[in-house]
Order: sequence, then structure tokens, then C-alpha cells
Amino acid sequence: MRSLSLNVERTAKTVLLYGPVGVGKTTSLATAPQPIQIICPEPRDPRQVLQNAIRAGIDLDLVVPEQGTLVEVYRYALETEQQAIAGTYRFKTLCLDGASFLHNILQRNLEDSINDENKAKASQVKDEIERILATPQLHDIGNIGYAGWNVMGTLMTRFMACLNRISYQGVNIIVTAWIGENPRKGASEQEVPMFFGKYFHERFPGMFDFIGRMFPGIRNENYPTGYPPFVSFKLLTPDQAVAILGQTYFPQYMCKAANPNMIEKELQRLDSWTRIFDLADGKE
Repeated sequence: MRSLSLNVERTAKTVLLYGPVGVGKTTSLATAPQPIQIICPEPRDPRQVLQNAIRAGIDLDLVVPEQGTLVEVYRYALETEQQAIAGTYRFKTLCLDGASFLHNILQRNLEDSINDENKAKASQVKDEIERILATPQLHDIGNIGYAGWNVMGTLMTRFMACLNRISYQGVNIIVTAWIGENPRKGASEQEVPMFFGKYFHERFPGMFDFIGRMFPGIRNENYPTGYPPFVSFKLLTPDQAVAILGQTYFPQYMCKAANPNMIEKELQRLDSWTRIFDLADGKE
């Protein structure tokens, strides 16, 4: 056990950012406090999306898995934690870009680990996984009957806990995820970050200070291209959705703002994570 400093000016933020593909999640990471390190588990080359930031000289470091395993990413986070504790980790912001993609990595690992001599069982498990992934009721994944989903939930919980411990050392954490339907029966939120793994859905909201739902930027005289997008840490009313975003259908979505300075902020232009962090600290 150890005591935490009560100097709130040095408190780092832990953020979960989710939204549809192409809304600008990855691009927004380059606006975080520098220097920035981004872990990129997805197979696409992140330099393509971040080329403007690279050309602008943003202090950015991109890390991709060599072996393509979830355990590899987790071990890297543990090594980063030790560097942060020792004071040798130079980055102010650590990002995990594409947390939802980690379930695809696990799926491949599960398939590769099955003994080739038992091909009938391997085919059966593969077909069941694909059937479950194709259904919108993601809570069925918890009943897949295969130990790997328990492992997925456990590893994801440990991984996020590790990121939180890194934030204790003054490093901001931003995690991006895809958007999906709520896997919990009877929940009020229809849209949530897409995560897989048994029991993880009940655990992850408590692992972040902020959970933000992203929306595409609206074109106007100040933003003719429609960029940057919006991020919401507070649920909008239907009237606000129509007035601000021009949306007539507006489902309930998960969001969170643990910081009192952000609780009343309905919507923010995601033009600078540094500005949003300052806002959370009461500096604006």
C-alpha cells in the first residue's frame, strides 16, 4: 500500500473513446499532450491515417505487435509500467488504438492453439465462434462454452488495470474502441464500446475517468470540411441531438465524466485532447 499525492494538478486522465469506423478516433490521438506513444494492434498501417501529424513534427511513437498475440500486447504494457515507475518512460500520453480488435487477435490465437489431430472439434469451435460474432446479442459470447472467452475477459481486465497503474505515474491513457450494441440485458444504454470477453462488460466502465461517444463533425462556416468530430461525455437529449448534430433518431449511449468540471459539458469539438484535459482540470 502507498499514499497518493493530493496534488490534483498532476493527475493524469484515463479515457475510453468509441465511435463508428472512420469518425476520426485515430486522428484525434495526435492532439493529445506530447510526447505520444500509440499501441496499434490493428493490421492497417497507422502511418497512413496519421501522416499529417507525422509531417507536422508531432512527437509521436507508433508500436505494432510483432507476433500478433494479445499476451504480447499485455507484456508490453507491463514493461511500460515498470519504465513509468522507474521514471524512464518519456511519453506523456499512452494510447491503445483499437482495443476492440484484440478479440480478433484472441480468436486467431484460439484457432492456432487447437491440435490439428482434432480437426472436427476445431471446425466446430470455429463455426460456433463465427456464429456468435455474427449475432448482435454479444452477451451470448459469455456462453460460448469455450475457456478462451474466460481468458479474454481476464486478460482484458488485467490489461486495463495495468493501464490505470501507468496513469498513476502521470501518464494520460486514451483507449479507442468500435461502437456496438449493449450486450447486457435490460440495460438503458443501447450503444456501448464493443468489447468481448466473459464478465468484462460489467467491469470496464469503472476502469476509466471518461467514456466518450464520438460523432462526425458538422460542416459550417468555421469547419467547412466537417472536421474535427464531436465527443460526448454526457448523454444528450433528443432536442440537443437535433439542434447540434441534426440527428432525428438518437439512441441512448454509454458515457461518463468522473471529473466534476466535465459533468455539465454536453458536447466538445475534438480538436485538441490537450484542451479537453485542461478543461477537465478547470483551466478554461
